[in-house]
Amino acid sequence: MINKNQLSFAFNSEINLKLILHHFFERKNPKIRSFGLGAILNSLLYLRLIQKISIMENISIIAQITVSISIIIVWIFRYDNIVLEFKQYGLSDLVRNIVGASKISLSTILVLGIYYEVPLVTASLLMAFLMVCAQAYHIKVKNPLKKYLPSASLLLLSLFIAAQNSGLI
Repeated sequence: MINKNQLSFAFNSEINLKLILHHFFERKNPKIRSFGLGAILNSLLYLRLIQKISIMENISIIAQITVSISIIIVWIFRYDNIVLEFKQYGLSDLVRNIVGASKISLSTILVLGIYYEVPLVTASLLMAFLMVCAQAYHIKVKNPLKKYLPSASLLLLSLFIAAQNSGLI
């Protein structure tokens, strides 16, 4: 049986992962009801081995995941729609491929920003710029409002991520 003092000592001395996971799998914490990363984080929070982050940081992380997943879905799984839209805008295949590679790369940086120190503000501002460009082309071809909403939402989320991670919020 492991107590909090042993775990705290193990974490502070060299992060004895075996000891931490042993406690997790004993499931002594009644608040833990599921397996997975969330359950491990809850267990570590319960044991006070990691610090809670602010609500705004949590919202920023959710925004990062939302933007990234949205871009991946549109640019990988719904690529046929992208091809049609870029033809409608009168843009070349080269421009479409550059924009797609840029958005997927920026999405990757947004996800990496959850775990590592990466240029998150720059990535989110570049994503916001690409969304402003998307808005401009929707206006240029006079698309219905329904077509504006996804890029407008991602624009706002990208600006929020930049503001949160630069300390403006």
